Amino acid sequence: MGWAMKRAPLILGLTVLLTSCAVLSGVGEPDAEAELDRGLTALRAREYNDARRILEPLYQSSWREPVGQEALLALASMELDPRNPERRLWAGADLAGRLLGIPQASPADIPVAETLYLLAIELGAVEERIARADSVTQAAEDRSRRPTASVMSVPARMARLQAERDGLNRRNEQLQATLKTRDKELADAKQELERIKKTLKIQ
Repeated sequence: MGWAMKRAPLILGLTVLLTSCAVLSGVGEPDAEAELDRGLTALRAREYNDARRILEPLYQSSWREPVGQEALLALASMELDPRNPERRLWAGADLAGRLLGIPQASPADIPVAETLYLLAIELGAVEERIARADSVTQAAEDRSRRPTASVMSVPARMARLQAERDGLNRRNEQLQATLKTRDKELADAKQELERIKKTLKIQ
C-alpha cells in the first residue's frame, strides 16, 4: 500500500506533463474547419483575393479530407462567379477537374464538380486558355522585335550587335519554351475534357 502511494505523485506528474505537451503541440496550428469558415465568409463577402489566400493552402494541405475538398469546390465556384471581376474560367475548369480526380471525394460533391467543369467549358474555358497562351507568346514575340538604334563607333556597334544577337538567341529559346508550354496546356485541356466526357458517359 505504501509503495502504491509513493507512485501516485509520479503518475500524476507524468500525466500533467504529457497533457501539457499535447496542448503545446497544437499551438500555432490553424484549425482546418475554422480556416474553411474564414474562407467561405470572405467568399460570401465577395472578398475574392482573401478567399483565395485562405482556401488555396487549405485545399493543398488537406485535399484528401472533406474540409480540403470543400475548399477546392469553393475555389472552383469562385473562378466561375460572374461577380468576380478577376474570374478565370480555365482555372475553374482545372479546379473542378481536380476534385473529380480525388478518389476520396464525397459522392455528393461529384455532380456539383461535374456541373462546374462543364459550365466552365461551355462559357469558354478552353478558348480562354488558348487566348492566355497566345498573349504570352505575343508578348515574347514583341520583345524579340524591339528596334534599337544609336550612333556609335564601329567597334562599339559590333559589340552591341553581338550582345543583341546573344539576347535574341535567348529570347528565341524563351519563345520556344513558351510555345511548348502552350501546346502542353492545350493538350492537357483536351485530354481533361475527354476524360470528363468519358466519366459522364459511364455514369
